[in-house]
Amino acid sequence: MDALVVPFNTTSNIAKNTHFAIQSYIHSSQAGNYPYEFIPKNVFIEDDHLALRVQGKISDGKVLCGELHTKSTDFLYGTFRSVVKFPAVDGTCAAMFYWSDDTQEIDIEVIGYKNKSEKGEIYVVTRGQSGKSYERLNVPSDLTSKYQEIRFDWTPQKVDFYIDGTRIYTIADHIPSIPGPIILQHWSSGDPYWSGGPPTQEALFLVKNVEFYFNSTDRLKTFNKRCEVARIDPCPIGSLNKSQTIEDQLQAGDTSDSSVNDHSVSGEINNCYPTGLMINITLSFLFWLVYLV
Repeated sequence: MDALVVPFNTTSNIAKNTHFAIQSYIHSSQAGNYPYEFIPKNVFIEDDHLALRVQGKISDGKVLCGELHTKSTDFLYGTFRSVVKFPAVDGTCAAMFYWSDDTQEIDIEVIGYKNKSEKGEIYVVTRGQSGKSYERLNVPSDLTSKYQEIRFDWTPQKVDFYIDGTRIYTIADHIPSIPGPIILQHWSSGDPYWSGGPPTQEALFLVKNVEFYFNSTDRLKTFNKRCEVARIDPCPIGSLNKSQTIEDQLQAGDTSDSSVNDHSVSGEINNCYPTGLMINITLSFLFWLVYLV
């Protein structure tokens, strides 16, 4: 299990953050009245919070929005949480989601075509190779007046969705099984049945922190590689001399991968048996065999 915990009150410049990448691209108007463009200046730190902005004006026929991805794309199963404040301005959608491709998705999103301060509507979805499951949920509370934790717990069998620790829905089919990034997104297309809008004034989706506890496929691959290095054949006893130690033998393999910290393999590396340990076991066995004879 790995973790990514980022309180944004410790981040002064999100563009220089080592864990996230601001996105810049245009989404077509296929699903709405307007194309919408994600631009870097709509993702910034304000008053110790991450802000994702949808601007209150149309620019060259496009709605200007904000999106942030994790730089890591190896998230596979875990619990993914963020303390957020949804925009009080109607006409936008704000979301936290996992997305690998058009067949692999988990999304928890506030839909903006309704008056969110009166009755919020949340869209949850899973998408796997076998299809898609989703639900639109009415939340009889103000989603905009305070910070709340949104969360999804992803296992191979199901995805549970939460707001402020209360489970609001569970989906147990079409569960994605491919690693990918986690995304924070704020957008509007003018679709009257989805995002609504576009907004006529600036709308901010505020994020206080993220906490992700997850399995990391990249680290698993690196761990397996290091284990294979440790499982080299024992060298003949006669080949060792004062200038060639067991450590010299191990260093002949690639054991210098600095991308893995010691803690990431704690409790598992003992399942790998380096050459020196194998030789020590052999010598101990021979000693007791001679003693018994």
